Amino acid sequence: MAGDACKDIVFVVRRFDTIGGVERHVQRLARELSARGIRVTVFTEAADNRRRADPGPGVRVVRFGPFHNRYLRTLAMQLRLLFHLPTLLRASLIHCHDSYPFALWYLPFRFLLFWKRVYVTFHGYEGNVPPLRQDVWLRRVTEWLTRGNICVGDYIQKWYGTKADYITYGAIDPPGRTPPSPDFAAPRLCFLGRLAKDTGILTYLEALSYLKTKGMQFLLAVCGDGVLRSACEELARRNGLSVEFHGAVERPEEHLAACDVALVSGYLAILEAMAHGRLVLAVYDNELKRDYLEGVRRAGGHFLMAGGAGEAASHLERLPAHPEEALAMAGRGASWARGQTWAKLTDMYLQLWAKGE
Repeated sequence: MAGDACKDIVFVVRRFDTIGGVERHVQRLARELSARGIRVTVFTEAADNRRRADPGPGVRVVRFGPFHNRYLRTLAMQLRLLFHLPTLLRASLIHCHDSYPFALWYLPFRFLLFWKRVYVTFHGYEGNVPPLRQDVWLRRVTEWLTRGNICVGDYIQKWYGTKADYITYGAIDPPGRTPPSPDFAAPRLCFLGRLAKDTGILTYLEALSYLKTKGMQFLLAVCGDGVLRSACEELARRNGLSVEFHGAVERPEEHLAACDVALVSGYLAILEAMAHGRLVLAVYDNELKRDYLEGVRRAGGHFLMAGGAGEAASHLERLPAHPEEALAMAGRGASWARGQTWAKLTDMYLQLWAKGE
């Protein structure tokens, strides 16, 4: 970043206090920027459960709402931002996290403060495959009206037609201590993520059910909650699987350190699992999700991928017979993941903002 061009930055993000990849991304990025002497203000919607994440020193979080009516939410957020117009005027730049808060909350200020530099990070996809036309156009309009962008995953370029200025797969905090080496003679499994269709939890349970019929029983710790929890618990009970459901957890690293294989499909969870030296098995059920995962491989990540329960079961069945291959892959993955630091990601943001001066 050149000189003193960025000393006061505003983030606009839909959620900050809940548990999730976007939230962690913004929280840690804000802390890193603050540690470098940059003032950060975060405008966000308050969490329904009144949970408040610790933003760290030097980071100001302004929470609005929450508003359950989407039309009221849009108008209320715009009026609240207008009330904080002095903060927007003082900021060196505005950075929106995803097209939703830009197009529905910040858009009027894009024209009111037409000289203000505005950037965006595109974090993920909406769950529809292929993406809905309105979602594609919302992103394109956001791209056109902002000065630069960061895409979390190169699949965004293919599926949304976005021209990425920078591509990232996120960042992690390296483990504070070296985790024990995984043991693939009787591997313990850990699932991290929401209990929803797009995270693959049912595929993993189906794979374990198939292996159970072949006399192979795996221990699985499920760390996450969601709409499919009851269905997952019933599937595990019906098939006699050894599964523990822990719900949403604040410290997933404790469960990662206790497992040998991580069943994960989101970028943050993949990075954290690999950084802990765990072998990662990620599943996909459509072409977009396959491209999503393949991007991490192209960037240097090493992990197993499966296009269904049968392929996932084959990977797990092979582990006890070929532990040396699994250890080598886990080691390569750890080496790459531990290099994806928050400092490195922060440098990327600073480079983007410097280009737009």
